[in-house]
Amino acid sequence: MATHDYYYDIVAEQVADNLVIRLHGDFDPVSAEALRRCIRDQFDDATRNIVLDCSAATYVDSSGLRVLLEARDHAHAHGEVATVHRPSATVRRVIEASGLDAVLIVTDPPD
Repeated sequence: MATHDYYYDIVAEQVADNLVIRLHGDFDPVSAEALRRCIRDQFDDATRNIVLDCSAATYVDSSGLRVLLEARDHAHAHGEVATVHRPSATVRRVIEASGLDAVLIVTDPPD
């Protein structure tokens, strides 16, 4: 039986009135659920925006993309904005190939 060795880490902090979440490693069903919990647990009345720093994310599948959309929807429901900041080349390709670059705010565009 094949196993999948993967690594992920999620670091969240309040920076001014923004919830900044730094994503490291692979984002698949297991880590996507951890990210979902992080957003739910860390977003509070003082939060103005969600910044998802994807510069160190190495992989994202459909479950990870779904959580990015949920973050956008969660922020929007509170009158705020969620951005995908500095996605790695791999993550950017998946976002663009899925067409989600039309609905997600992606900052720090490629050169």
